[in-house]
Amino acid sequence: MASHGDIGQRRYRDPERLDGFPALANFIGEDSEAEIFRRFSRLGARNLLHLQSIVNDLERQLNEFDKYDAENAAGNLALRQTARTYSYLRTIASTDEGNEQDGISKEQAMERIALHKQITIAIKDYREALIQEQQLLSFKNPAQRPLSTFQRYFLGGEKDETVLGGPDEHILDDPRDLVALASLDSDRLSGFLRDNFGWCFRDRKRPLQQNLSIFYFNESRIQLVSNIISTIFCAILLIGAMAVLSILINRSWKIRLGVVATFTALFAGVIGLLTHARRAEVFASSAADAAVLVVYVSGGLGPAGGTV
Repeated sequence: MASHGDIGQRRYRDPERLDGFPALANFIGEDSEAEIFRRFSRLGARNLLHLQSIVNDLERQLNEFDKYDAENAAGNLALRQTARTYSYLRTIASTDEGNEQDGISKEQAMERIALHKQITIAIKDYREALIQEQQLLSFKNPAQRPLSTFQRYFLGGEKDETVLGGPDEHILDDPRDLVALASLDSDRLSGFLRDNFGWCFRDRKRPLQQNLSIFYFNESRIQLVSNIISTIFCAILLIGAMAVLSILINRSWKIRLGVVATFTALFAGVIGLLTHARRAEVFASSAADAAVLVVYVSGGLGPAGGTV
């Protein structure tokens, strides 16, 4: 999904859908890159702080019960038993009569069990919120291209009307608070092709929002062209290095070593810039390229059959 032109153009009104949630949902559903939503970072942090405060207060109450039990455990068999056997505490709480003669009343047992239930619910909510927030932090902010396209559609209404009204008019005000649920292959070459030549790969079967200059491109074609360009560059560097070494086959080993080092560095740079290979993968591919060139030189594979 991409676009070009000025944002001020008007959005096409679908005769089958009202301008608003129906139209925007249809636009988002057309392409996964349009799945851009608010993160609500401040609200998420506020919610975690509230849940943390609740759990913290429950922990304080439990510590007070533990301190009371520790101070009154001497000569109190029932109190010590409840600390070791939870079923005994539940038995006391379920009896019809108190158990003061044994050192703990029904009301005290019920208070402890009620507190335990509150802790179970609160700690579950708190930890689930923590996990959700951690997962949300792994989502990336939308890239500039899909974000600008989304903004074009969102703001492209008549008389400066956004597609949504009320507080939802401002959902795009802070790009840092937005998340993209889907992101395409992030290697630099594919990104460059999408951002600058996306119109060359546009899907002509999906004309949408022509008045906003929004079009959809075929991602598989971009990946194919990106792979072809990367392969060609790598082949040129490898074969070019062999050609240069063949020309310099009778020159000193220092010159040929410098050529091997230069072309190996260029090869590593191409791999690092044009692909999303990790550092270890760049090292491995560079070592393989250097090994081929060393074998080529040391084996006397050049036209003159020279050796190092």
